[in-house]
Amino acid sequence: MLTLSPHGPPPFKDLEVTNVPALELVDVADASQIKEAIKEGEAVVFTSKTGVRLVFEKLGDEALELLKGKDVVAIGPKTAAELEARGLSPIVPEEYHSGALAKLLKRYNKVVALRSDKASKTLKDELGDKLIEVVIYKTLRRPSPKIVEAAREADAVAVSSAEVARALIESFQKYSSIDELKKLKIAVIGPEAAKPLKELGLNFVVAPEATFEGLEEAVKRIIRGGPGESPEER
Repeated sequence: MLTLSPHGPPPFKDLEVTNVPALELVDVADASQIKEAIKEGEAVVFTSKTGVRLVFEKLGDEALELLKGKDVVAIGPKTAAELEARGLSPIVPEEYHSGALAKLLKRYNKVVALRSDKASKTLKDELGDKLIEVVIYKTLRRPSPKIVEAAREADAVAVSSAEVARALIESFQKYSSIDELKKLKIAVIGPEAAKPLKELGLNFVVAPEATFEGLEEAVKRIIRGGPGESPEER
């Protein structure tokens, strides 16, 4: 199977994985901006492991001191584990996507989100002026013919974010065709990541839970020949 993660292949247990990075992550974090934002917020939200690592790299020991006085929120268990490893006890929504995260955060007057420039707009739409957004890294799509070649050889393609989905689409638009992309077996980590695929009417299987374990389950299902979602069923 093919993954397109900028962090390398996910820790899938029973699958042979080829990883071709479809994204490049560029650090744009500013320590003073991060510190000032954290001081203003009642809650501080992390939506990726990358965000956690960058904040602690930039602020050092001061990060823990600043965050200990706040409600720290993680979008899912992997991000939460990064925070727990640094001595924090994050709050995690019952479902691991932006909609559930926004619902959890509505009780706060000021929320700080430390995240990518390509993060979902759901928090901004739902929280409005309550949200202070700080971009700490940029996500650049890197479509390539290698992605197309690897996808042709793979039993399935795992899509772990909306930006990965867009990079996959752009790779086929530039180096093949959307018609060929429509023939692939695609597993998607969650509804936000599926949106670019849905817009093109592509078939895919959505993970039962928006985690890498859920994505692995979706990949296994699609390889076994389980049904995908068709445009008519959405």
